[in-house]
Amino acid sequence: MKKNLSPLLWAGLSLSLATLACGLFAPNPTPAPLPPTETLVASPTETSIPTIEASPTSETTSTEAPASTNDNQCTTLQDVNLRTGPGTAYRNPIGVVLKGSVVIPVGFDPEGIPGGRWILIEATNNDPSGWITAGADFVTCNMDFNILPVVEAAAPPPPPLPSSAQSSDPEGGCGPDQDYQCEVIVTDESFLQFKIFQNGKELTGNDNIKQVSFSVRRGGKDDNGREVYSNVEGAAAYCIFGGNGPCNTWPQENFVPVWKPGSPVDPGTYFVEIFATVDENGFENNVRWAAEFDVSLP
Repeated sequence: MKKNLSPLLWAGLSLSLATLACGLFAPNPTPAPLPPTETLVASPTETSIPTIEASPTSETTSTEAPASTNDNQCTTLQDVNLRTGPGTAYRNPIGVVLKGSVVIPVGFDPEGIPGGRWILIEATNNDPSGWITAGADFVTCNMDFNILPVVEAAAPPPPPLPSSAQSSDPEGGCGPDQDYQCEVIVTDESFLQFKIFQNGKELTGNDNIKQVSFSVRRGGKDDNGREVYSNVEGAAAYCIFGGNGPCNTWPQENFVPVWKPGSPVDPGTYFVEIFATVDENGFENNVRWAAEFDVSLP
């Protein structure tokens, strides 16, 4: 016999089929949106920040002076004269570098004028640039001078001539009570010139003067010092260093006044003797004149 479904069972079955049908034909669901993307910012320390380099032609300026790279130094052991050139021939000193001063040497001259080793130093707050002696008694340095560049200096000015003055009364066979009278002309330029007179007339080679000889000794009359110079003149003007008028000036060697080569003039007292040989009627008369001289140098 055929059984009919109850109304309640039929309603439940219908609901199940309807739900299944909805699942089979429903559209795909829309996916949930993603959270927003985080923006990353590079930190100041990262290398991704571009750097700007100066071009080779760009100039940089600084308000600070670069540190000196010159480690050469000298210290003065006593007060030393500062000069415009390497040597005492560069007169007069332009200053004095005091004992204990630290100076920077920038040049060297192994043969100053008139001699010795000299260094060129940088200017300081107290002194201009100039030359000082490099003698071991005057400076001590932390390097060998030969590593410094050799610097050429202009020639020194002509040296001032010695100053001379007669310091004793003349002695010898010249005077009012003698047959002959003598005159000695003393100058800074040529030291001295000798003239001899008879009866008020100046005698020359044409008046039978055969020769005039000069001798210079170191020290006073009674010191018996060594002879530093001698000369014999056979013609007027009878100058101690020669010359027939005007007289020759003091000889010089390496810009230093000398008596003769290798014998520089030292300040002090000198004894000068002059002998004139006069031929009078076939007889030779020797007339002597002598005196002490003080010679000073500037």
